[in-house]
Amino acid sequence: MMKKLVITSLMIISLLLVSCINSEITLSGKVIDRANGLPISNAKVSDGDYGKRNMAITDTMGKFSYITYCEEHTIEITAEGYKSTKKTLTTPVVINKKEITIEIELDKE
Repeated sequence: MMKKLVITSLMIISLLLVSCINSEITLSGKVIDRANGLPISNAKVSDGDYGKRNMAITDTMGKFSYITYCEEHTIEITAEGYKSTKKTLTTPVVINKKEITIEIELDKE
């Protein structure tokens, strides 16, 4: 009985891990000025070297959104007149939602 429970548990964990692989997630959020809280437009938010299509440019309200995949990400944020920054984001192994929202603050140079 115990052996069946262990095997069943391992199968469930394996299925959950496989369900994450290549699962699309929308990463969205807002980029703001740390000092005054105002939105930063035309900032580039990307998954770095992960892929050229996994990026977005913020709109006039500082908002961005792009499709990426379930995994650990090093998000790179650049904007003219601001210090570039990187933020590590780990998406959940068990995807309980299809969108992750983050807020990023940048410091002026």
